[in-house]
Amino acid sequence: MMAKLEAALSEKENQLFDDINNAYNSSAYNEALSLLFEAWELLPEPKYKWDESYTIVEGVLDVAILLNDSSTLMSWVDKAFLADPERVDSGEREMWAGRVFYELGKKEEAYQYFEKADKKSRGRCFWPSDKEYRNFYLKLK
Repeated sequence: MMAKLEAALSEKENQLFDDINNAYNSSAYNEALSLLFEAWELLPEPKYKWDESYTIVEGVLDVAILLNDSSTLMSWVDKAFLADPERVDSGEREMWAGRVFYELGKKEEAYQYFEKADKKSRGRCFWPSDKEYRNFYLKLK
């Protein structure tokens, strides 16, 4: 059974997600990242058990890629594999790791994760915005 946040805390998280989306859509990526960190801190321990944990990790990785924030990418990439362990996964975790390693210039690791994501998703892991990643992967496949 997935862990659900208590109502008052869930309301705070939802407001933060609205603020994060607004900052992201306004290209205020540093603000979005700060709000994502705030949302993470609101999660009770153990943080990884909560449904919201994966959404937060995914958001942190997305924004850190946009900011070219290699320190955040390195410190958060492993969290993608730990967050919301009961979440159904079709290669999304590996896809995020592939994106991170690609952006960090670690192309061999990126390829290995893209390959795992491709197999788990049966070829459906790349988003339309993942054209660069897809081309990289297909070129080496």
